[in-house]
Amino acid sequence: MPVHTIQPSFAGGEFAPSLYGRVDIQKYSIGCKTVRNFLIHKHGGASNRPGTKYIAETKDSTKKARLVPFEFSTVQSYAIEFGDKYCRFYMNGAQILDASYVPYEIETPYDAEDLFLLKFTQSADVLYIAHPDYHPSVLIRYGHDDWQFKTFDNQNGPFMMANTDPESKITASGTTGSVTLTSAKDIFNEAQVGGLFKISHFQEGQAASGSLASTGVSTTIKTYSVWRLITHGTWAGKIRLEQSFDNGTTWKAMRTFSSNDDYNVTTSDTINTPCLLRLNCFSHTSGTISYDLTADPYEHDGIVKITGVTDSKTATATVLKELATTSATDNWAEGSWSDYRGYPSCVTFYFDRLLFGGTYAEPQTFWCSQTGDYPNFGTSFPLADTDAVTLALLSRKVNKIQNMADIGELIVLTSNAEWKITPTNGIFSPVSLPNAQCQSYGGSSPVEPVVIGNRAIYVQPMRTSVKDIGYSFEADSYLGDEISIFANHLLQNNAVIEMAYQQEPDSIIWIVRDDGALLGITYLREQQVLAWHRHDTDGEFESICTIPGTSHNELWAIVKRGNKRFVEMFAKRPVSDDVMDYFLVDCGLTYEGEPVTEVFGLDHIEGKEVAVIADGNVLPHKTVAGGAISIEYPAKKIHVGLPYVAEFSPLNIEFQTNTGTLQGKKIKVARATIRFEKSRGGWLGTDPDRLTEFIQRTSAGEYIPLKSYDHEMPLQSGYKTGSSVFFRQVDPLPVTILAVIMKVDVGG
Repeated sequence: MPVHTIQPSFAGGEFAPSLYGRVDIQKYSIGCKTVRNFLIHKHGGASNRPGTKYIAETKDSTKKARLVPFEFSTVQSYAIEFGDKYCRFYMNGAQILDASYVPYEIETPYDAEDLFLLKFTQSADVLYIAHPDYHPSVLIRYGHDDWQFKTFDNQNGPFMMANTDPESKITASGTTGSVTLTSAKDIFNEAQVGGLFKISHFQEGQAASGSLASTGVSTTIKTYSVWRLITHGTWAGKIRLEQSFDNGTTWKAMRTFSSNDDYNVTTSDTINTPCLLRLNCFSHTSGTISYDLTADPYEHDGIVKITGVTDSKTATATVLKELATTSATDNWAEGSWSDYRGYPSCVTFYFDRLLFGGTYAEPQTFWCSQTGDYPNFGTSFPLADTDAVTLALLSRKVNKIQNMADIGELIVLTSNAEWKITPTNGIFSPVSLPNAQCQSYGGSSPVEPVVIGNRAIYVQPMRTSVKDIGYSFEADSYLGDEISIFANHLLQNNAVIEMAYQQEPDSIIWIVRDDGALLGITYLREQQVLAWHRHDTDGEFESICTIPGTSHNELWAIVKRGNKRFVEMFAKRPVSDDVMDYFLVDCGLTYEGEPVTEVFGLDHIEGKEVAVIADGNVLPHKTVAGGAISIEYPAKKIHVGLPYVAEFSPLNIEFQTNTGTLQGKKIKVARATIRFEKSRGGWLGTDPDRLTEFIQRTSAGEYIPLKSYDHEMPLQSGYKTGSSVFFRQVDPLPVTILAVIMKVDVGG
């Protein structure tokens, strides 16, 4: 007796062949053998993927380039082409040109081989850039065709641990301007040029006591901590406490006091920046003002920037923050970032601080700017909650920080472990340092993760598996799963190069593989949708990014086709009954206007065989010659581009019989019903070598509309062990499969 089975969803995605026998897994009933150039929708259906529209050739097709998103707002977003020492810009589906109608570009320092180690984070019009071999930089947008690339001007640090050798002392030739630094030991290296040094001196407490019987000023004192002012006597007049940050050249009032023979001053405060203080009697009526102006002892931190290195004991520098004296001191610290020590390999924002992490010299350390003051990595005395924070992860193995992600709490991904950084009492502050706790041991590659809701998806160290991490209430910690386990065949022999997340319309994580394949994961964890699909084209995908569009997130790609590299944008897959609203060719163009029989502008795919659909009719393939093709009859809307094949097959049928599992029994799929939505065309059979075309045309020249219906077809198949159906679409026509219903005869 025949049995009718249905697979109502394909939300399990493509399964690895090693799992074809795992009928015990719940996801088996919604899994697939083949999902090639098909998307799995978050509701469980499957559609052939949209094509790609040709935008432009990269500046230098002989070298790799990378696409990076820049999202100022939902209506102002850009795809940036980072290439060999340049950037070019795209928006609204086109390349940005300058006033001379040539591609607008700016210079950068990055070589082509550096591009895929760049890490990015953004605040409004500023894109912050990190790379382990380059000083952090910023890309600033002033207008669509007005961008500037600058070196990140980090101030007041950060610095490494202070020197601990009392014999290693530094002497500066001056306290301001250009100075010569002389060291008692070998500490300087020519690769430190451009790096910082902090040189500190202990300053004893200072006091100025005296009296003012007329207008005038007191003796000055230096302070960088607590100061106090006390006056005595009977006097009438006005005085003010003044401070100077330029060694007494200019003064500004801090506080003003007045007396009419009835008042004396007793006040104190703390200053977080080194300065001079004085008392100024600017209005005197009578009497004598006796005063005591004092300051507590403090460490004076001066900062210099190395401009040249003569030898290991001598260097020249520019003073950025005045030094206290020219006396030798062993209280110094080298800057954390330089060509000698390396630069941060990743960057992100957390608690309104800019965070950098992981240099060659300090691989487990990350540095957090002052709150709201992103270039400032300084601290004050005493420490303030808004001061910069430096934190080193304490582990038994030295594991470099690869990535950082804000998913409610800061997650730091190292080469061997995952760490949670928890603010103390909800405050991210150097006063009470955040708590760093290791959550698991798996490790991350340098590939930048994507964040979806409160979870981060990242690539593990060998780049052959993908994992997610998020908070688990049951374990009260951050845990994750290997989300590539059901489709591990897609990564086993290849490495992940790049990832991007396309939230709308189907919540898909896109992955570029090192062989040029493009993988997708439809990821909707709350609905238990985790579906892998694979995509190929006549060429190799090399880079991707997503940016907000008007009604969906646009997916952009750099594709190597032959000896050229193109920037292309995936078309939107519409919800429409008009077949010409669907763009289902690659590296293609659209003509729309008065009816024509020739299409020009195809120079980028010269000599290629292309697919053509004109006014809803699929035409025979054409070969591009002289940048053009000719068609048989005039048409007013024509899509032309490289063809691609979409294939789809559910897993082998499984259901329980009176004698147990169907596995191992010979079955025959006599008939299949495919539930289509807004579809047309295709081939169906039980295996790739025996397919029958859907015949929908009844007369020559008839326009065939898209249909939503159940299409039943008898299949030519005998009895065999393990069976399913196989669907193929070779034409640029839309297909959406909602369910597969099969009539199965069970043999012995």
